[in-house]
Amino acid sequence: MMSMLGKNIVFGMGLLILQFSNSVSAQNYQVDLALPDSEPVVGTTKTELVGSMGQDYAAILNADSTISHQIMSSDRAYNGFYRGLFACVSPDSKAYYPEGSGYLDSKSLSKTSWVAVTAAGKPVISDQNVLKDGLKVGLPYEPAALLPVVPQEGMNYEVADNYLTNLKKVAAGRLDVAVLPLSSIDVFLDKDKSLQSAVSYDPDKPLAVVSDAIMCHDSEAGRAVLEKVNTAIQAAGIGSK
Repeated sequence: MMSMLGKNIVFGMGLLILQFSNSVSAQNYQVDLALPDSEPVVGTTKTELVGSMGQDYAAILNADSTISHQIMSSDRAYNGFYRGLFACVSPDSKAYYPEGSGYLDSKSLSKTSWVAVTAAGKPVISDQNVLKDGLKVGLPYEPAALLPVVPQEGMNYEVADNYLTNLKKVAAGRLDVAVLPLSSIDVFLDKDKSLQSAVSYDPDKPLAVVSDAIMCHDSEAGRAVLEKVNTAIQAAGIGSK
């Protein structure tokens, strides 16, 4: 989430579609499962399910070969799902959407911990309410795409979809805090050693933990695919408890 990579591009459009279209009742899907060609899914290949999450998808699809899938760009995967072209999309979670959006989650595949990163020496922030204390907060997505993670009102947010940019702004004092997925923080700090001593965070004190899932439309066809997906997840012996 890095379960949500690329989703923010079309998240706003997805909410707009939900307001004006009953896309969740679509029956004639083009494919059962849309998967974005992001690094956690395909690694560096763009076509093979070899990324950290892609290996789980491969195991699910091997467990049930009747589940059709297609790898595509992130904007096409999520926008197509919002428009009812695909029964399911992943990685995602209904937790990121307003109640009543008409989505269902599969059994949990993994979990994404969202943590607050501050400049070195600053207090650790593990309470969402602390973000309301006049702080300038960096986000990788619009706050509406992070409903369970950050407050939606009375905030001073600055959105930059590049995780490294957010980290560097915290280190330089241009942001008081950045809210990022833990897995991505570790990746970028490993690549840029100079940042390791410039920022601080506590992996054991996340602002929120959200289960990553295969998210499907709450329609007859969507529920049928979801049933197969959940059976395949169990058969493959993957997922988080």
